[in-house]
Amino acid sequence: MNWLTRKNPETPATAIPAESLESMLAEMQRSGKPVLGMYGDDGTWSCKVCMHVAAVGAEFTVRSDYKHLSPMDAAAECLERMRAVLAKAGQP
Repeated sequence: MNWLTRKNPETPATAIPAESLESMLAEMQRSGKPVLGMYGDDGTWSCKVCMHVAAVGAEFTVRSDYKHLSPMDAAAECLERMRAVLAKAGQP
């Protein structure tokens, strides 16, 4: 099983379209440094974007919740939150 498959105890592993995950990460990369990873021993995923900030010494991070069953779920939540923050800041 590679990192682009979903492992859920209730269902068999199913392939996740790489282009969809790749496009989400590419969009996140335009605004910061995305990090997508599996943490812990339970096989769950989370995602974060360390956003580009113009102020020296400042940092800003957008995160998904923890314990997503797939990398796609974690990335989608993080991207949704990133878009909401950028919309509130008046950025495209």
